[in-house]
Amino acid sequence: MNIIDMDLLFQVVVICIKVGVVGMLLFGAPVILTWVERKVAGHMQVRLGPMRVGPHGLMQAMADMIKMIFKEDIVPDKADKWLFKIAPIIMMVPIFAIFVTIPIAPSITIPIIDYELTFWISDMNVGVVYVLAVSGLAVYGIIFGGWASNSKYALMGGMRAAAQMISYEIAMTFAAVGVVMMSGSMSLVTIV
Repeated sequence: MNIIDMDLLFQVVVICIKVGVVGMLLFGAPVILTWVERKVAGHMQVRLGPMRVGPHGLMQAMADMIKMIFKEDIVPDKADKWLFKIAPIIMMVPIFAIFVTIPIAPSITIPIIDYELTFWISDMNVGVVYVLAVSGLAVYGIIFGGWASNSKYALMGGMRAAAQMISYEIAMTFAAVGVVMMSGSMSLVTIV
């Protein structure tokens, strides 16, 4: 292998490590935040909170996960079963895809190998537009969920929820325009 191939391999390994770290943050944070929320709620209600599962209730998230795995998945009789089950996935994929552009920390230089390590996966020139566009795709999951149930009431509820999300996105876009004008760039790294 020549030096160009090794450099490309190094870049791919670094990107894979970045994706892994962001994935661990995305999937690890809810576990910790669930435990903290239950402990705080327990203290506010003058009770111990989760204490039965592990020391100080640290295994509560694991117990919740096991409970959710064994819960019955109820699908309406006349529903489109495939679309009904994939609608939540359609809604979650854009949410995770947004984290590609979000900078977590400033870049640092590793002096031994003279490499600049960035704490974001991609620095897009149009990062703000990417975030706004991809976040808008989550609306389809709600509409598909209501449509797949084959019930006019669920479809109307899905359409109402989608309309609320779209109206929220209009205000969010106007708020982002001010930030873009102040920073003079649409790159999230430059804005931060």
